[in-house]
Amino acid sequence: MEKTIKELLDEVMIAELLEFQSSEETLAEKKARADYIAQLNKMQIDQEELERKYKYDFRDHVMDCVKIGVEVVAITLPVISYSRWIDRGMKFEETGTFTSNVFKGFFGKMKPTK
Repeated sequence: MEKTIKELLDEVMIAELLEFQSSEETLAEKKARADYIAQLNKMQIDQEELERKYKYDFRDHVMDCVKIGVEVVAITLPVISYSRWIDRGMKFEETGTFTSNVFKGFFGKMKPTK
């Protein structure tokens, strides 16, 4: 099983800290090792920020897609409903025996005048 960058950084950090505590190095060597540990710590923080940023960017992308989907449905659903309502009203009044006030003016505008 492959290890992630975060796991590898954690292992190296733990090993360096344990070795730092138990080593009998000179002051200059300890300072160099402390600088290396500080660099590892910065790399860990950067890696966590990247993971967090990727997670939230993906979440924002999904939320944008959902928002667009809801807006599309909010526009198309009334249009489909109105078209079905008009179609059924026209079917009902196509014989001309019954006419309602709703479609009376509507049919007058649809008939060709010339």
